[in-house]
Amino acid sequence: MSQSTNDVYPTALRIAAIHLLRKLSNSLAELQEALQGKENEFSDVLKLGRTELMDALPMMLGQEFGAYAKAIERDRWRVYKVEERLRQINLGGTAIGTGVNASHKYIFMVTDAIQELTGLGLARSDYPMDITQNNDVFVEVSGLLKACSTNLLKISNDLRLLSSGSKGGAGEIELPQMQAGSTIMPGKVNPVIPEMIGQVGMRVMANDYAITMVQGSLNSTPLCLL
Repeated sequence: MSQSTNDVYPTALRIAAIHLLRKLSNSLAELQEALQGKENEFSDVLKLGRTELMDALPMMLGQEFGAYAKAIERDRWRVYKVEERLRQINLGGTAIGTGVNASHKYIFMVTDAIQELTGLGLARSDYPMDITQNNDVFVEVSGLLKACSTNLLKISNDLRLLSSGSKGGAGEIELPQMQAGSTIMPGKVNPVIPEMIGQVGMRVMANDYAITMVQGSLNSTPLCLL
């Protein structure tokens, strides 16, 4: 059938990655919009700026949220740009990318068919063995997900710190109560959303390390194990 797991699986993986990254981009767009909304809402709220958690200079609370929005904007841009490389596929390259046992007619027809089926602008790589042997694009995807997770961790940790209290902490902002607080300490509301983001962020970082090791240390030419 002119097919191999070594060209079908990577193509399917790239298609799935594009779909998932587009969903992520939409979610990041919503987050960026929400942060920009808070930037406008708090544009006239004066607060104390800090360096190394020590008192520094005054700033507007809205500026803090505006900086968060800029970080998320960069994450969206990285997600958008990586799709250019994910759209390059090796379908028709068969076992090791050379196209052995696949007719030229099939190679070009199957690329056109998958492009029409998905509508993702997929294109056959001008060097299919590169796609078969090297999956560094997935290391790139994992890296940008890690960068995004560090931005989200930064935001969530800031929100957790600034909402700490209610009597002995910073208490500068108030987070919505997402679940019941303490039964023995009135007024204690746990920052469950920032905590959840922290757990997810650590998982993304662990996955990034595993993907990096598979691509860089466990691969054997001419087939990538990723």
